[in-house]
Amino acid sequence: MKKHIVCVILLSLLLFRAVSCQAITYPEKGGCLVDSTGLITGEIRRDIDTLSERTEASYGGRAYVYVTHFLGGTPVHEFARELFDRWQLTDQDYLLVMVMGEETSALLLGKKLSSALPGETADNVMSRYFRPDFQRREYGQAVASVLPEMSRQAARAFRKELDVSGLFSAQAVQAQDSADGWSDFITSGYVNWLDYGTGSQHTQHEYKPRNEGFHTGTIVFLAVLAWVLFRLVRNKRRR
Repeated sequence: MKKHIVCVILLSLLLFRAVSCQAITYPEKGGCLVDSTGLITGEIRRDIDTLSERTEASYGGRAYVYVTHFLGGTPVHEFARELFDRWQLTDQDYLLVMVMGEETSALLLGKKLSSALPGETADNVMSRYFRPDFQRREYGQAVASVLPEMSRQAARAFRKELDVSGLFSAQAVQAQDSADGWSDFITSGYVNWLDYGTGSQHTQHEYKPRNEGFHTGTIVFLAVLAWVLFRLVRNKRRR
């Protein structure tokens, strides 16, 4: 029996290692929005591209968004930092990563932008213009609501003007209406991580989502472990 227990423990460790080290696929950079879910409409995609053109003309940075269902257990902040580097985004760009199936997201600011934009400003923008829609799983609305305001604040941080007229018009109105009562960002928390900068020169602020749930890899691991234990118990009874 002891040998069986040792075998189960070793097998569990091997399976856990395999699940935790599974390869993560990083998408190719294809415009300012890469959406593997198909949940973001073409109109919002066009407005994101137009907004990024205007932000680049204003203060030299662009807005990028990546939307996916799962990350296979990889922490969203780690994925965002790696994706920021793989896409070779600049110090004045910012990247918003949204993971629908895991209900997590991360905002990553380039180093120059994070130095110019006060952290509390980014916190308040995400709290007011992103969190309500994201928690209601209105993902397109969340993107359309937060990007114009985040870009306005970024331009203001560099003492530049930014025209966002004609972009996300309907969404912006709804976002302003829903923003009341959501200013207490720090105590409530809206996402897993809000990162500033890249590499070793960044600071991190952790927040817990409402429903973290199980990652797909964890479910597979528990299912295999339960099957192994069942077989061991059944074989012992037969003896």
